Amino acid sequence: MRRVAAAVISAALLVAGCSSSGSATSPTTSASASSAGGGRPADAATTDAVRKAYETFFSNKTSVAQSRAALQHGELFTATLREQANSPHGQQSSASVSSVRLVSPDVADVRFSITSNGITALPDARGNAVREDGQWKVATATFCQLLKLQGSAPKACDDPKITALPS
Repeated sequence: MRRVAAAVISAALLVAGCSSSGSATSPTTSASASSAGGGRPADAATTDAVRKAYETFFSNKTSVAQSRAALQHGELFTATLREQANSPHGQQSSASVSSVRLVSPDVADVRFSITSNGITALPDARGNAVREDGQWKVATATFCQLLKLQGSAPKACDDPKITALPS
């Protein structure tokens, strides 16, 4: 989705530009930082569902409605998703998930990369997925972290009730 990829590409460029070593670092939500590598490997069905959520959410071919459905509390971010759709950075974007580890029945740590035009823009990032109403989705905390790196996070990203992972 062009709008989400724009946030990721901008965030990756910002992070790369701010890194003293010149190499980009992966964004990490506070939740995944505390549990990075923790948990147990997810079963194949969970891994597939999380992979599908990330691929759908970060694809430039995905509609706003589809992205909203793939994001935890997605209905709160419709305006942000629409704004991101108008950004020029997300051409030919996609996400790939390299690992999914369950930290609870409804929370997974996710390692993922974002590519744009065949170039890896955000390698080996850490994020989360949550199970909401029986469906695995990209965690709001992960999306908000990327938006904060970009410098354009909506007020909803400051609300811990919205960005908290299920317990």
